[in-house]
Parts: sequence; C-alpha cells; structure tokens
Amino acid sequence: METLTLNDGTVVNGHCFEDDTNLFVYLDNMTVIQGVTLFADPYKTRHIVAMNHGTEHIYDGYTDIYAASHEFGNCNLVMRKG
Repeated sequence: METLTLNDGTVVNGHCFEDDTNLFVYLDNMTVIQGVTLFADPYKTRHIVAMNHGTEHIYDGYTDIYAASHEFGNCNLVMRKG
C-alpha cells in the first residue's frame, strides 16, 4: 500500500515523486476539491512522508499548489516549494 503522511499526522492513500522543481502528488479516491482543501494548508504539507511498498521517502518544503486535476476518480496535484 502507498500512503502519504502529512505534517499534522493526516494519512491519505496515494503516492508522489519529485523532479528538480515539482512534487507530483497522486491521491487515490479523492476529488480535486478534497485534495486542494487538504493540501492548501502549508502547515500540513511542509513535511510529507511517503510510504511506497515499504520504502519511506521524505519531502520537505512543498507548500504551494501549482496545479490540480482530476483523473480516474483521483486527485492529481503539482506542488512547489514556497
């Protein structure tokens, strides 16, 4: 299972990965409104722990939503460091 744990302890099903500028977040079974509402709080997103099939990845400083979309019943976000 893939999960994201936000700074405040909120756990959601999904996964993410980063490139040089962006954090691409894929939230399972979540609407764009739900995802944007949750990830719009910089306190929650300043520290994200992703568990991907037993491997932990830490993403710090991604506090700005750059783009949001909805696909196949999931919310997709592009985050940037604020």
